[in-house]
Amino acid sequence: MNPMRSLSLNGADALMMIGDSERNCDLFWATGFRAPDPFVYVMAKDGAFVAVKDLELDRARQQVRNADVVAISTYEKRVGDSPPAGAVLAELLRHHGLQRLLVPDDFPLGTADRLRQAGFELQLAPAPLFPQRAVKREDEIEAIASAQQAAEAGMRAAFDAIGNASIEGA
Repeated sequence: MNPMRSLSLNGADALMMIGDSERNCDLFWATGFRAPDPFVYVMAKDGAFVAVKDLELDRARQQVRNADVVAISTYEKRVGDSPPAGAVLAELLRHHGLQRLLVPDDFPLGTADRLRQAGFELQLAPAPLFPQRAVKREDEIEAIASAQQAAEAGMRAAFDAIGNASIEGA
């Protein structure tokens, strides 16, 4: 399911999330990209993109769905050596013509402060970000069923092991 179908930008240019998708289920749901390190996800009216470090670039291009993949290094080169914190992200956003952003309530505070100092407008996105996450796709239903079957098999094995156990000296 395409996340762009349900989110109202409420006058903002885009929704932006920063985090790792191993801990942020909205980020994983929106991108399909499982990454232990933080990356940037931006969803605008005309499309979405994920910005990752070069190390993750090939894997992101294989896994990301419903979004383009861009290299953070492209924007690092534009701001030069040892840029101030937030300069690379600000350059990325300016390059894409984004000024007013919706962010989730778990958005990094330091990043928000630096973006505001650079002239960006940030406002909290309504929760839940993606209400359609509650309706599962066919592949998600299959994964849930498979996990449930594995859990049940594990519990059966544990019950059998306990049932067949004996206490020595009793």
